[in-house]
Parts: sequence; structure tokens; C-alpha cells
Amino acid sequence: MLNMKENTPIFKESKSEFMFSLVTGFTCVNVSSSKSIGFNLRDIFDPQNHIERRLPGGLILTNNPSNFSQYPNVDLLLEDKPEASLEMFDSKHFRLSGPFQRKEFSRRLPYIAYNIAERLRQEVLHMSSLHAAAVSTKDGKSLLILGDKGSGKNIIITCFWSIL
Repeated sequence: MLNMKENTPIFKESKSEFMFSLVTGFTCVNVSSSKSIGFNLRDIFDPQNHIERRLPGGLILTNNPSNFSQYPNVDLLLEDKPEASLEMFDSKHFRLSGPFQRKEFSRRLPYIAYNIAERLRQEVLHMSSLHAAAVSTKDGKSLLILGDKGSGKNIIITCFWSIL
């Protein structure tokens, strides 16, 4: 559920503590919580999950967002609640509520942060992410394939390249 709020008094009044920042695609998502959220970052950023390769623009986890001060910033407040919801106060302030102690929910955090970052990236930088592969022939004909990361775009292009 996404609720748009006219102003951000709840967000501003929240006594939240900075937890970490997720940097993806030229945007920094600063994550904070009003109290300790019950999840382990190692569960989310397990190297075997290859989460940084699944998102366009990659993903960097940092405790020092000032290293990315040149990027647009968005704030994401986490709240541990039984029901999941995402509230948008304005284009730079969001609150994500949900059962963070459940791994299947907390592991979605990078994807939610990415989508929040994508929205800001489109609004502020006038940029969008696009996964594609392309090939062209000597006579100027070309083929563009769009698809998710890991969906086989490069394999298809390689096959076309070998027969052209």
C-alpha cells in the first residue's frame, strides 16, 4: 500500500537513528529506524545472494553517506509492524513498515530501496534504468533486447552475432 502525504510532520517528529545507507544507481537511500529493527544485515547482503549484481547500478552498503554527497538523497524510515506498508510523505521521505524479523520480508529491503531510488532518479536526474543488449549488422540493421538481469539477453545476442 502506498499512501501520499501532503507534509512530513510524522517523519520529522520521529526520533529515529541512522542505521546505514544503500547507494544504487547514483542515488543514496539513508535508512533509519525509530527503534531497533529485528533483522540481520548479513541475511540481506549475503554474498551468495549476489544482490549487488541483481540491481541496475549495483548496490553499495555504507555507514558513511557523506562519501556519496554528490548523489540525490532519500530518507527511508523503517518500522517493525505485523502488516507491510510503504508510505510516501514526499519524493524524498518514505516510511516502510513490516515484519522485519521475518527473513522473507527483510530480504526485500534492497529491492524496495532500489525502487524508491529509481523514482527519485527519474524525478531529479531525469534518468531511468534499462536492461538491454544490442547487436547490429554491417548493413545497419540492429536488434535491441530488453529484459531483467540474468534473463539471457547476452546469450541471445551472442547467438545472433555468430550467425550474422
